[in-house]
Parts: sequence; structure tokens; C-alpha cells
Amino acid sequence: MFITCVAQEGSSKILSIRAAAEKNFLKKDSLIFYKSRLRESSLREKSKYVGALIYKYSSQISFLNRDFATASLEANKGLSYFKTHNLAEDEADTYRILGNIELLNDKSDIAYGYFRKSQMLYANCENLTNPDKVYLALNDLAYLYILNGNFSRAMELLSKTQKEAKSDEVLANTFSLFSVLSNRIDNFQESIKYFKLSKAIYLKEGRNTAALICDMNIAINHYHLKDYKKAIKELKAVLSKTTNSKEYYPLQLRGNLFLSNSYLEQSQYKQAIYYFDKVEQLVHSKQHEYDFLFESVYFETKALFLAKEKKYVEAEEILLEFVKNKLSVESIDSKIYFYKELEKLAKFQNKVSAVSAYRDSVHVYEEKKRLENQKNTTDLLIAEFKFNTVEKELQLKNKENELLKLKEKNQQLLLMTILGGIVLSLLFFVILYSRQRKINAIREEMFAKDKQFLETINKQKAVELEFKNKEILDFALHISEKNEILNEIKTKLKELPQKESLLKTRVNDIMMFINNTIDQNSDKVALYAEIDDVKDSFLQKIAVLFPDLTEKEIRVASLVRMQMSSKQIGQQLNITPASVDNYRSVLRKKMQIPKEQNLQEFLSDLG
Repeated sequence: MFITCVAQEGSSKILSIRAAAEKNFLKKDSLIFYKSRLRESSLREKSKYVGALIYKYSSQISFLNRDFATASLEANKGLSYFKTHNLAEDEADTYRILGNIELLNDKSDIAYGYFRKSQMLYANCENLTNPDKVYLALNDLAYLYILNGNFSRAMELLSKTQKEAKSDEVLANTFSLFSVLSNRIDNFQESIKYFKLSKAIYLKEGRNTAALICDMNIAINHYHLKDYKKAIKELKAVLSKTTNSKEYYPLQLRGNLFLSNSYLEQSQYKQAIYYFDKVEQLVHSKQHEYDFLFESVYFETKALFLAKEKKYVEAEEILLEFVKNKLSVESIDSKIYFYKELEKLAKFQNKVSAVSAYRDSVHVYEEKKRLENQKNTTDLLIAEFKFNTVEKELQLKNKENELLKLKEKNQQLLLMTILGGIVLSLLFFVILYSRQRKINAIREEMFAKDKQFLETINKQKAVELEFKNKEILDFALHISEKNEILNEIKTKLKELPQKESLLKTRVNDIMMFINNTIDQNSDKVALYAEIDDVKDSFLQKIAVLFPDLTEKEIRVASLVRMQMSSKQIGQQLNITPASVDNYRSVLRKKMQIPKEQNLQEFLSDLG
């Protein structure tokens, strides 16, 4: 906010002007001060904002002095400037003033519109001088609902403010409205509670007069609760803290009047007359314009004194004078109340026709009140509906504008992102290409070295493998030849006559030794070949490629690969050459080897 004003004078000056105005606008002779500043600003001040601010605060003072026409005129003059220059906070402040003016003029529907506008402006305003101002607007709405009898809605708004607001100013205002609401529903104990809460805040801020007003209202509530002794004690305590200065005049008027009433209710006429005489003296001094509430109690008390003395005619005349001269523009509730009081006085005098006339007046005003409440409720509902509709349309429009701005922003961002991406991609490509060339050169060099190294290793391994295979084959052939010799010896030993048991035993021992020797040699060759095959990865490969081969078939394949004959394989595995040939056929079938291809070559290629 303050866009235009910052350009003209600078934000610091604007804030200091506002702070000075808010600090001084209720001081002595403040109305004269602001009127003179208003004239000066039109002549000397460069910034029209100062003049607009003075209009705003001057309208507040006129409002407090109940000069509603002047207050409305001044508020609208300031409002036109605030709206033109988008000064949201000042605009909202002015709407609150106009709303309260319309509320006191019984135009709830118009007041509602002003209060809702101020609430929306505060909610959307940045850098509020008091962040809780939005809750003051809610409190204005709550007061409107109280006056229109919608107590549940008022309670809802006040409870929200009490829960969320943080500033003492707003909380004090909220507690005061809770007190008003409690009095409206005759819950005087609750009203006392909230006045005590307000008083605590005022004492904390050093606002002693405001705290005294709370004490006065607490005492009056005790009066309504018919706790007259407590009311008298509290009223006297309040009056003892006042002086004869003008600011305490309303407190003295009200305090003495309710003291008089409290004593009168206890039939202590001497004390009642004493305090009522004080009221009369204050009224005749005319130090201050007293409000309608005081006048109502004042004339009611005068009539009550006369009624206690059974001077019903005089009491009736006083009330009639008040009703005719003072109630012409006041609330219907007061008219109903005083006509009921007049009806009571007429009954005491047995004036049947007067009783009937007053009762008819009560019925007329009750019906008028009902119709007026109905009209006010209808008007308020219509105003709420219209404003909610406008608010929704405005919110929808604002959302559309936000979406449009967001879309434009996203498009710009997308364009910038694309351009940035292209530039970064080109840069990245150049860097990557240069780096890749270096990496490729290094890789080629390393690959050449690795290849050369692997070739050397493979050659060494091939030589070692060939040597080892040859060694194993020679060893296997040696064992095979030895086994053949041993088998021949076995055959010849079997041909020997074995009639003697000792000879038979010796021959059996020799044959057993030969068999063990043959078995041990076979196991060595098998183990040697298996170790070599595991190292050469042949067994793993053949097991993966041909998973349906048995362990014996794999052993036969391993020995065939080593270029061993069927006879040699049979000797190693202790099976016949025919069985070995059978295994060879099974291997060809399971491995699907063509007839023209050599089995040993096929197995060697696998390794």
C-alpha cells in the first residue's frame, strides 16, 4: 500500500503522519485541531494524503459527537482519495465509520455492506498498522447482529475473534461486545465476567478512565441482579475515584442515578433522595450532553419516586412527557417499556380507558417491532446474499486474473527455461564431446594394453593347460597300462589251482590289493581331471548348457574331451568299453551333435 504516497513524500513520512493522527485524534480540542489542519493542508501541504487522513479522523470525532451527517460527509471525502490511490487500510477504516453511522440510523443492510467491505480489505491488505484490524471489522458485524437479534451469529463471530485475535485493543473491544450481548439476553453474571476481562486490559494499558467505566458497568449489572448492597458499595467506590473534571461527568451522572435507584429499591428514601438531588444538580449544570440511556433511567427514577409517594398522576405526566418529547426518534423497545409502565400507573389510578389505551399502544408497537424486525432480517439476508454473490464473483474474477498472470508467468518461465536449456545443452555437448574424445583416447590406449596383456596371459594359460592336459593324459595312460598288467595278473591268479586254503587266502589278499590299487589310481585320475575341468570352467559350462546330463555322463564327456579312448575311459571309471560307447551315443543324442561331427572336437570347442 501507499504506492502513490511513497512517490510523493516517502513512506516514513506517511507512517509518521498516521501514527501522530491516531495518537492525538481523541485528545482535548482535537476536532478544532484537525479542522485547522484540514484548512492548512489545502493551502500548504504538497500531499493530498494528509488532507484525506484528516477527513478520516475528523469524521471519527464527528461520529463520537453524534453529528452523523458531518461524519458521513467527511468520511466520504476521505474515502474518494483512498479508493483512487488504492490505500486499502485507510479505505477499510473509513468503511467502518460509515457502517457504524448507518447502523445507528437503523440501516442494517447498508451497514452490513460497509462492514463486509472493510473486512475484505483488511484481510487482503499487507503491512497493517494493527494486524488484528480484520477482527475489529468482525466485531462490527457482531454488533450489527446483536442489534438485529441474531445472537447466535454474533456469538460465533465474537468467539472467533476472542480465539484468534492477539492485540489487547481488539480483545477489549470483543469483551465489551460480549457484555452487550449478555445484557441483551439478561445474562448479567456473564456480562460482569466480560467487563472484568476488559478492565484487566485497560489497567494493563494504563487507561484508568476506561477501567472505571468497566467498574461502573459491573456495579450496574449487580443492580440488575438485585444485589443492591454490592451495587451500592461498587458505585461509591467508582465515584470516590472521580473528580469534577468534564471527562468524569457521565460517570458521576450514572453512578449517582443508580445509587439513588438502589437505595429506593431498598426503601431507604432519605439516601435515595440525597443521590437523586446530586443527579439533578449535575443535569442542571449541563456540563455534558447526556445520552438516551441516562435520560430513560432518569425520568423512570423521577416517576418511581412519585409512584412510591402514590403521586400516580404526576408520575404518569412525567413518563408521558418523556414518551412524547424524547421517544419520537428512539427505539421501539423503549416505547414498549414505557407504555407498559404507564399502563401500571393507570391501573393504580383505576383508569380503565387509559389502561386500555396504553395496552393498545403496547400492542401497536409490539406489532411494529415484529414487522420491523422481520423487515430488518429480510433486508439483512438480502444484503448478505447480494454481498456474498458479489464477493464470490470478485473472488472468481481475482482467481481468473491470478490464473492468467500465472499462465503468462509460466509461459515466460517456460520460454526462458527452453532457451536456457538449449544454451546449456550446447555448452554441455561441447564439454562432453571434448571430454569424450579424451576418454576415448585413454580407453583405446588402455584397451590396447589390456588386450596385449590378456593375449600374453592367455598364451601362458594355453601353454600351461596344454602341458597339464598332456601330463594328465600321460599319467592316465601310465595308470591304464599298469591296470592292464594288474588285470592280467588277476586273470592268471584266478587260473591257479586253489585247493589249499592257505594258497587261496594268499591269492585273495593279492587280488584285493590289486583291486584297491586299480581303484586308487582311477580316483586320482578322476580327481585330477575334475580339478582341471573346474579350473577350465568346462564342468560349469556343460552343466548350464545341458542340464539333463547325469554326473556319470559329465565324467565321460570330460574324459572324452581329454582325448582318451573308450578302453582307457572304461578303466578309469571301472566300466566296460561297450558301456563307454553307449555313453558316447547318449551324449551325442542329448547334445544333438550331428553324425559327421567328432564328439571330442565338439567338447573341446565348448571349453
